[in-house]
Amino acid sequence: MNLQFLQSWRGALLIAAIVTLGMTAYKAVFGPDPATRIAESRMARLLPGGQPSQDMLNRQIAAARPYVSARITLGQLARYMARLNYEITWEVVDVNAFVMRAIGDDVLTRQSEEYAIQFIVLDGPVQDGRVIGTFEGPAVGIDSMAYNRETVSDEETVQFLLHIISELSPVPLQ
Repeated sequence: MNLQFLQSWRGALLIAAIVTLGMTAYKAVFGPDPATRIAESRMARLLPGGQPSQDMLNRQIAAARPYVSARITLGQLARYMARLNYEITWEVVDVNAFVMRAIGDDVLTRQSEEYAIQFIVLDGPVQDGRVIGTFEGPAVGIDSMAYNRETVSDEETVQFLLHIISELSPVPLQ
């Protein structure tokens, strides 16, 4: 090959094709990039198999700040949303944070609704030497919530939880 060919558009296209094929072959042989591997390992630890573990589902939900027990578990919330025909999906945000996304149609209006609740994993009411809540034992704290992709206030989140708690009132915290 001569210098004139390499400087032409065909030469540039050939170089781009070689680089692309090389990168594809590298990823096929050596696997995903470090960021993808880190995300996959976090997902495997926090949500094995893409779903929360039974231990995580049995954790109580704590809301507001300082965190107060909502007297329901993560599993009860997920079952309640599933009972209303919402499709539940889970995604990891960080080492100790994940999102429960519930998508479905409102029964009365037939309009699509989406709830996204970001939880943080709390091992107890004390974190880094500071008291962060008044609940007992391990919990998942509601960090934020969105309804139809719009963030809702803490007051609206509490109202949402109070409605669910009133629906589940005969069922005690497990």
